[in-house]
Amino acid sequence: MHKKSSKHGETRRKKRTRTGSSRLNIENIVSSMFSDISIALGISRLGLTENELKKIVRNVIEHLLSNISYRPSKSVILNRVLRGRLRFAPIVSETILDLRKELSEDLLEYVVNFGGPVCAANIRRLYLESLRRKREDLLGLLREAWDTYGKPLPIRCPRCGFSSIKPDLTCIVCGYSVKEKEFKEIIGFNDLFHIFLELTDELGLRRTLENQIVVYDPNEGLKPPPPRYGKIQYVVPLEEEELVKIEEKLGLRKPRLKEVEEERKTVKEEKRKVKEKPTLDMFLRVNTE
Repeated sequence: MHKKSSKHGETRRKKRTRTGSSRLNIENIVSSMFSDISIALGISRLGLTENELKKIVRNVIEHLLSNISYRPSKSVILNRVLRGRLRFAPIVSETILDLRKELSEDLLEYVVNFGGPVCAANIRRLYLESLRRKREDLLGLLREAWDTYGKPLPIRCPRCGFSSIKPDLTCIVCGYSVKEKEFKEIIGFNDLFHIFLELTDELGLRRTLENQIVVYDPNEGLKPPPPRYGKIQYVVPLEEEELVKIEEKLGLRKPRLKEVEEERKTVKEEKRKVKEKPTLDMFLRVNTE
């Protein structure tokens, strides 16, 4: 029993020694190679301090060595960094964002161009940084990163242009709140509502009338309430005119379209007569004098 315990303790000591030497090896690589690796990564001229460069290089080396079962030479490490500089760019970008509260223009440009998924995870911050630096030219790249690596939503924000309007009608990226009328214009509500009236059954129309809302599904158009759990859908309150149309469709109210049209024509004719009357009176006075 004592021998087994001794062997077990020896194995644990060897593991600790191996781990310690591996960690020491990383520190040695960082200290001796951070300048060469910084150049290989393309970050040596971004205005980063020596300590910042060492932290970035350490993160890259740790990631590199985690996939290698042997201790590579310095030349092998440098070649692997050179070949994988784009693959390591998200690690570099994430470390830069951790190190700096505000980004210089060069750092911002690097992160936006090469950050990929890191851009999507920090989309609001990078959007504001781009505006602060007056780099509107970077917004297209950010939108691309958001659509590719982020969680794009079906509705684009009319202010920032990102696919980022939540079901509560606020923008994830810029914080803009879309007005109900504005939202209706974005989705082409009038055409969708006409289709909704034609296709929805009586039960669905009655539910809609009772709740005075309709549900917009980007894939299916307008649907009766309630919204379906787990799907991205938008609740749209209905106006009086729209509720009247539902009542007419259900036969709860007689259509008044002809009456309304006749009334409009009558009012229009009366207004025309009122405008023309003073002119006629003036004409008669001029001719009788």
